[in-house]
Amino acid sequence: MALTCDCPMSQPGPTLASTCGGGAFMLFMGLLEVFLRSQCDLEDPCGRTQFRQHMDSVYDFIVIGGGSAGSVVASRLSEVPHWKVLLVEAGFDEPTGAQVPSMFLNFIGSSIDWGYSTEPEPAACLGEKDRKCYWPRGKVLGGTSVMNGMMYMRGSRKDYDSWAAAGIEGWSYDEVLPFFLKSEDNKQVDKMDRGYHGTGGPLTVSQFPYHPPLSYSLIKAAEELGYPAGELRDLNGEHHTGFAIAQTTNRNGSRLSVARAFLRPARDRPNLHVMLNTTATRILIDETTKQAYAVEVRNSRGETETIFANNEIVLRSNEGIIQYFIGKYIGLISLIFNLIFNNIIFEPKIIKCRPITKIRLDNFKNNIDEKLIEMVW
Repeated sequence: MALTCDCPMSQPGPTLASTCGGGAFMLFMGLLEVFLRSQCDLEDPCGRTQFRQHMDSVYDFIVIGGGSAGSVVASRLSEVPHWKVLLVEAGFDEPTGAQVPSMFLNFIGSSIDWGYSTEPEPAACLGEKDRKCYWPRGKVLGGTSVMNGMMYMRGSRKDYDSWAAAGIEGWSYDEVLPFFLKSEDNKQVDKMDRGYHGTGGPLTVSQFPYHPPLSYSLIKAAEELGYPAGELRDLNGEHHTGFAIAQTTNRNGSRLSVARAFLRPARDRPNLHVMLNTTATRILIDETTKQAYAVEVRNSRGETETIFANNEIVLRSNEGIIQYFIGKYIGLISLIFNLIFNNIIFEPKIIKCRPITKIRLDNFKNNIDEKLIEMVW
């Protein structure tokens, strides 16, 4: 279906001009923004996810965090028509300028960036103040997939297998590989390692059509030094190391964020509600059953609302996740992890909790397998 600009245009996220300094440069970036927004395939006003002004009081599933994992979880859950799903995102929709891959640096440090810093590192960030590196994370629908380098890298087989060896069932590389294949629409599948890539999924993957001459020189230099290298070496295939021109999550040369890939095709599902500029502030836990039953949120109007969940509260909001657990203990909370990214950072200094807290990790692919692991704070 051809995209048109027949739908009303809103202002999704910060403008390009607001990310720059200097009057003349701001004028140029403002004019560039006007041009980009006139390109209907980039602006996509008719295809964007429609967010609601008001939430219902009860849902079957509440997904907190519409980032790289939350967008996938909400989309997948809403495939079941009788499940009512709410996706809560603290940021806005992705800005038009972010669709241009080379402009991702403009949005680092902007209003769609949480702007985290790492803890002091003994052997890294040595040139930074207090040895803390800036750690940009997307505060926007689609999360950091809206402002990252777009490289499609799954990680090492050894990492997944080490999780399985530690007792987390269902997370070995061979067990998660079918879901990588299901999510992927690889446009170079015939040139990649056989059996490691899929087609027909929502996430378009390919190399960029243009590569700077330097990239070929680096590949050649690596080959001359004896390293495994090649323009089409598949770092998501049989081997995960070497030198290659990486595949990226792009569609026709523009950025393909996770929200664009998974949420926009689901925009017309009546059972999927998306709230933007809405921050989860607290998880409510039943004192008797120790089960989470509701979420307290601050909506775009600054009002506090309580939303109840019939089935599950799905927490997928990266570094901010622990801030929702306000109380003396966490209890047993069901956490659904995205199949690709599994990086939660716990910060015990901002919460009072027992020395050892047990968290139930539900395997997303079947929502049945359970594993109790102990988190020592």
